[in-house]
Amino acid sequence: MDSMLLKLYQNVKTGECKQQQVANVLGLSLKQTTRLLRKWQDNGWIRYIPGKGRGNSSYIEWLKPVETIYLKEAIRLVEEESVENAAKLLTFDWSPSSKERLTTLFQTKIGFIQDENDSLIIPLRFRFISFHPLEAIDVYSANMVTTLYDRLINVDEAGDFTPGIAHSWECLEGKFRIYLRKGVRFHDGSLLTASDVVSCLEKLRRHPRHVDIWEPVYRIYSPAPYVVDFDLHSFADYMLPLLSNTYASIYKAYEGNLIGTGPFYLVEDNETRTLIKAFDTYYKERPLLDRIEFIQVPTDFEIIYHTSQTDEADELFEVKSDSGFGVVVMNYCHESPLENPDLRHYIHQIIAKYRHEIASHESFKGSYYPNAEGFQLGNREAFNIPLIKEKPRIYRPLKMQVVNYTKEMSYWLKEKIEAAGIQIEIVHKTFNDALYGNLKDIEADITIFGEVYEVNPQYSFFHLVKGLDYLISEAFSVDSDIKELSSNYKCTSIANWTELNHQIEKMLIEKSILIPLYYSKRMIPFTTDLQNISIKSFGYVDFSSLWLKPHIL
Repeated sequence: MDSMLLKLYQNVKTGECKQQQVANVLGLSLKQTTRLLRKWQDNGWIRYIPGKGRGNSSYIEWLKPVETIYLKEAIRLVEEESVENAAKLLTFDWSPSSKERLTTLFQTKIGFIQDENDSLIIPLRFRFISFHPLEAIDVYSANMVTTLYDRLINVDEAGDFTPGIAHSWECLEGKFRIYLRKGVRFHDGSLLTASDVVSCLEKLRRHPRHVDIWEPVYRIYSPAPYVVDFDLHSFADYMLPLLSNTYASIYKAYEGNLIGTGPFYLVEDNETRTLIKAFDTYYKERPLLDRIEFIQVPTDFEIIYHTSQTDEADELFEVKSDSGFGVVVMNYCHESPLENPDLRHYIHQIIAKYRHEIASHESFKGSYYPNAEGFQLGNREAFNIPLIKEKPRIYRPLKMQVVNYTKEMSYWLKEKIEAAGIQIEIVHKTFNDALYGNLKDIEADITIFGEVYEVNPQYSFFHLVKGLDYLISEAFSVDSDIKELSSNYKCTSIANWTELNHQIEKMLIEKSILIPLYYSKRMIPFTTDLQNISIKSFGYVDFSSLWLKPHIL
């Protein structure tokens, strides 16, 4: 089936049309368009009469009902072909009724397949960008990193640390020492050694984005088998948040590939699917699923975790997952009118005045909620923002960076700011450009930044302040007071980090550098036949514990 033919059928009806109009619909050059029209005429789909002379209309007559024929074939393919091949059909330009019919049928193809190998097939709207622990800076990829690799130490939502690859640790004078489990294997079957850990963490310590946060550590070495020491110029417990972070996942490189020790290992990754399988010799409890297959689907596809045994009568239940928060970044890391604090405070006042509308706005209702509490949700401390009665003078329009996932919220904010007399110019960026950009390099004065904490808010805020999110890392150093305050982590025991976090947060907000806007929650639908559902890192499901109760006759 030809997706271009269906696209033309949906957008150009029988009758006269301009050749350029057809080319625009197909997204092709005039030459490519002419070649396709003649091909489709030869195949009996259309009658095509090209316009004679520049600017004259051509004529297209449809000879067959393309969508009816294609839909019948698509239904057959979804029923008979692999899930991977069937998913491609959902990207075609179907009418709403046809797409709904195909989507409903496709839903029966995904889910849990229980035979001699228990498999879960999950629709995926966006590809994983990277599986490298140091490069997985989007939440989709970072969550997958937690599935493929392990950390030396784990941390839970309450901030309690538990053993990972390291079974024990000690906080000594000027030193942090860990003791490694014996018998931990990489996915290639080789045993993990202390030298593997030292080599991996040395790469992390010297990585440009991590140099600052690892600055207190001046030496990593192994004084004995299964023992690793960290010599440092700070409280020893500084190492606990560092080693429990996703970036500190343990891996080794072999022939250009990364090999981890996690509960699943990567088998295949391409444009249409990603396949991971359970690691049989995992040092903890082996996953209850044997394989998980992520299939690429259109962005408007409804994601439901269900099984192949699910029927229409089965009930759905929803698990609430924190999906992060959004802040408005006042970017004056480059020459900007926002260097004027009165202008930043004036915009802050506008946001504070209208922020409550987010709760009832049709586009945000149920997913986004107004946040006036800061970046550590639940902090009810009042913030003192200077009152600016008159709009400050401004010598040019402010530029606002807009990314696809913040588009609706950004345009809502633009409307409110412009209503207060400040002109806004939109600068569109792709998700990848925004992901790897930084405040010094981007053209924008204002951007909405969305953050999802990994597990524990206090330690995640620490990582945010120390620049591990590349996009807004400069926001914590543009102001000398905030920069000085953020340098205190290394000389403060983690027991007192909550207070330090509050001080930094208060200063960021009261100087109108980062302005709280919303927090978000998402309801993840599951069918009742899936068992042991728990939320892990970044608000995603823990695949290692998921299982299906078998239907026993």
